Amino acid sequence: MGTPPAPIPPNEELRDLLARAVALEYLRSRDYPTDKSQETKTKPVWLQLFESAGFAALVTVLLGGIAGAIITEASRVREEPRLACRRKPARP
Repeated sequence: MGTPPAPIPPNEELRDLLARAVALEYLRSRDYPTDKSQETKTKPVWLQLFESAGFAALVTVLLGGIAGAIITEASRVREEPRLACRRKPARP
């Protein structure tokens, strides 16, 4: 079930104008591509990497892991003296 064919203009002048408009639109689209795939071909690889969602996710996971490790270590260091007091054996 394809698209129906475009209606043919009723006179020669309208057909010429339509043909010129189609040709002009084709030439403009060749000179100024609006398609994203054409845009990405001209960007450097490092810029494509920085703009990707996968890179953003990777950076988020790495920074979150580092922040989590810092917070855990700070908490462990702060609690260490309290735990040391509990471990000391009672004097006889």
